[in-house]
Amino acid sequence: MFHILQKIMLKFVFPFFIFTSQLVAVDQVDQFSLDGVKMNVVKTAVNGVVNQDTIFFFSQKENVVSAEYQGGKILKGFLIGKLSAQNQLEFSYCQMQLDGKLDNGLSSCQLSKNDEGKLILIEHFEWKSRPGEFGTNIFQEL
Repeated sequence: MFHILQKIMLKFVFPFFIFTSQLVAVDQVDQFSLDGVKMNVVKTAVNGVVNQDTIFFFSQKENVVSAEYQGGKILKGFLIGKLSAQNQLEFSYCQMQLDGKLDNGLSSCQLSKNDEGKLILIEHFEWKSRPGEFGTNIFQEL
């Protein structure tokens, strides 16, 4: 009886574990890192404030992502968030415009790479300082 169980383990169970462990390794390889990445916005929502002159400087430690940004209409801005294994980024942002207006909100983003290998971030944002306003921005690695 033990001999039969041993054959089953070697024939079916062991190959399954090898196959699934390779799948996990592939997922980890495909995880993007934003640490040290510099981006700007290549497409701005109608009600957005950031633009191609706004430069974002990202840093990342494990799944915690932060960025400082400025330029264009933005005097200074900050974001903090978390990156999931599916390359989804959720963050909160606050910023001061050149005219002194303070804004803040939440964003849900998807990371990918374009044909040139540059990171692309598609951001769906919701202003909390402007209730009922939403939009989408597209960022690209510089």
